[in-house]
Amino acid sequence: MILGIAILAIVGGGALKVFSETGLPQQAMIRDYTVAMNICERFLSSLHNDLADGMVIENMVDKDVTDAILENPNIQDYLKIFAGGVGKDTTSLTSNFKALLTVRPGPGPQSGVIKNIKLEFKWHIGRKQHSFALESYVYTR
Repeated sequence: MILGIAILAIVGGGALKVFSETGLPQQAMIRDYTVAMNICERFLSSLHNDLADGMVIENMVDKDVTDAILENPNIQDYLKIFAGGVGKDTTSLTSNFKALLTVRPGPGPQSGVIKNIKLEFKWHIGRKQHSFALESYVYTR
């Protein structure tokens, strides 16, 4: 009986610590990473669709596409919950993230029709810097 109470106290104390104020920054960081992944995936998916429809895109390195993400209506729901909310309906004039797009030719002899696309998403919470990058290849016409 005493052993059961001790185990419950240890497990319950650990769970309480996770869900108390000391665990909130970790939970926010985990939430922000998952939202950043979704934002990158949606942006790259829409870019893939545009390229498949015949849009021409030039090669570039680290082009800032933050404004394009902020103005994308498909991403607004994610921006509302990302890092305290930076969507279009917020009153803040600055965002706490930066999105950089890199487009390069694909490998080998198909380099004319295959593009390597990489979106790097960087943000900060206080003094801590975080980043996530998503990279893929797309066939262009």
